[in-house]
Amino acid sequence: MKHLIILFALFTYFQVEAKQKFYKWTDEDGNIHYTEKKPQNKQIDEVKIYKSKPTPLVKEQDKNVSKIPNEELTAEQKAALEYNQAEQKRVQAVQDRENCKIAQQNKITLEKSINVKRKNPATGEYIIMNKTEVNKKLKEIKKSIKKLCK
Repeated sequence: MKHLIILFALFTYFQVEAKQKFYKWTDEDGNIHYTEKKPQNKQIDEVKIYKSKPTPLVKEQDKNVSKIPNEELTAEQKAALEYNQAEQKRVQAVQDRENCKIAQQNKITLEKSINVKRKNPATGEYIIMNKTEVNKKLKEIKKSIKKLCK
């Protein structure tokens, strides 16, 4: 049984790591196409796909730059730092607006519903919330609305 589990794990690992091939070719009109299947009678280039980790909004380089006294930063570094800070604020504002809408919809749903159900994470079953739980949830949502809907 132990060997079977190890074989299954290895098989799964190699399936995930298997690379899919993509091809790039140009048609008669000069349009570039990308396909998974190798086209017939076309001159093709094989496209290499590289895996990469998503880059966070705040890069390590930006953190280091923000520790340098402002007088020592170059104009480019100052501009990049200001841009990144403004972009972070913009993204946070968009997220807050979306979360505000969701919280307001949840509040309306809780106030209008007679029986409110929640999913039990342990069993996956839906349980009807009692009045105390509903009031506690409403209080949390109102607090979120106050914070998010400025």
